Formats: sequence, C-alpha cells, structure tokens
Amino acid sequence: MAEFGADCRARPAFGLMADTGNPVVIRTLRGGPYRPGDPRRRIGGVSAKVLHETLPRLGYHGLVTHRRYREARRPAWSTS
Repeated sequence: MAEFGADCRARPAFGLMADTGNPVVIRTLRGGPYRPGDPRRRIGGVSAKVLHETLPRLGYHGLVTHRRYREARRPAWSTS
C-alpha cells in the first residue's frame, strides 16, 4: 500500500497547508478575534474574495471560529 494512499488521514491536513493562503490566514488570526476586514489589512495583498472563501473553509475544518460578540456589530474570526 502507498504511504499516502486515498484513505490516509493525513492527506486532508497536507491539502489544507499546501494552499499557501491558509497558513498565512491562520497565523494572522492567532492574536484574534478580528473583524472581517482586519485580517485583510494585516495580510496585505489579499482580496476580500480570497478571505471570503478561505475563512469558511478553515472554519469547516475546525481551524478558525466565527462568532458574534454582543459588543461588536459584526461577527469576528479567531483561531480555534
């Protein structure tokens, strides 16, 4: 059997980290929580569309969370 066969549990993690934007977003959110526009300003050179696609994908995999804070008008993202 191949080392990283189709049933290998490490493949999804490698796939997430292979996308160059994901580690950058995770690193940026470490000091969070941040409002949606804050990571874009901190990263620089990333479009709103890319973050709009990346943040929910990372949230689906449990790497970031999306919460609504009572004192904030908008929801905020942070690392899990």
